[in-house]
Amino acid sequence: MQQDMLAKLRQLGPYTFFITGSAAEFHWIEVIQVVAKQYGKHLTDQEVEYMDWNT
Repeated sequence: MQQDMLAKLRQLGPYTFFITGSAAEFHWIEVIQVVAKQYGKHLTDQEVEYMDWNT
């Protein structure tokens, strides 16, 4: 199996991952909180609910 994977890598090149999203994801509180954590901020559910679009 490992040799098969290495052969595919040589033939096709490295794997590429695509992530698709929709505008509806910004209505999910958890997504905004996860992004904020990456920037070192902890946001409560209420803080996210009262955010404006500029924030």
